[in-house]
Amino acid sequence: MVKIDTVRPDNMSCDIEYRIGKYAAENTSLIKQSLPDDIWFHLENESSAHVVVSMPTNLTKKQKSTIIKWGGMFCKKYSHKTQTCSVVYTPIKNLTPTKVPGAVHIHGTYKTIFI
Repeated sequence: MVKIDTVRPDNMSCDIEYRIGKYAAENTSLIKQSLPDDIWFHLENESSAHVVVSMPTNLTKKQKSTIIKWGGMFCKKYSHKTQTCSVVYTPIKNLTPTKVPGAVHIHGTYKTIFI
């Protein structure tokens, strides 16, 4: 079952909902149920939880940055990492599921943050 974690960042007036898949079947379902512009997070070059967030419209650059940082922190938390790690993120539309359950191929651009 996909986990939902909600947070209200200090610089925002609304709650942000993060959807988290911790297992292969959940990750596949999470990606299929997401919208093309939802943002996907995953540890770089490691097995990890998948985290997806729907970005509200009309955000400032600082608000977007805050949402991205929280997504990275949830990815790290639910992947049970304690050391600093790199997290990649990209819109769902840049992902193609593979034949391996829970695995994806990133096409197009992605960015990396260190959490």
